[in-house]
Amino acid sequence: FIDYPMYMHPHHYGDEISFPVFYGVTETGEEIEIGSEELGMNYWFMAKALMPAVFDRDVEAIRTVFEPIAERRGLRFAQVRCADRPIRVERDRFIAVDETTIAIIDLAPPKASR
Repeated sequence: FIDYPMYMHPHHYGDEISFPVFYGVTETGEEIEIGSEELGMNYWFMAKALMPAVFDRDVEAIRTVFEPIAERRGLRFAQVRCADRPIRVERDRFIAVDETTIAIIDLAPPKASR
């Protein structure tokens, strides 16, 4: 049982549990939160598939996920911002902790060189 990935790392009072959050950023700078339901991914899929693309700054992989979402909304995202929105484990509740930016990925196509 303890080898099951979800339970391998114990959480004690005061520990923070990370949750990735994604925002599409329009050309005007408006940030639109893109939830896991719209991404079509649960927490574990985001952690194992999407987060490596963020850390590797894999623009093509990020585009593949976020451009269809922007199109469905009638928008164009210039960037995708990935943030961590952790919660802290307390005895009788979970407490939201301030969000921090992990990465900002520029979706603009690279400029052609001369």
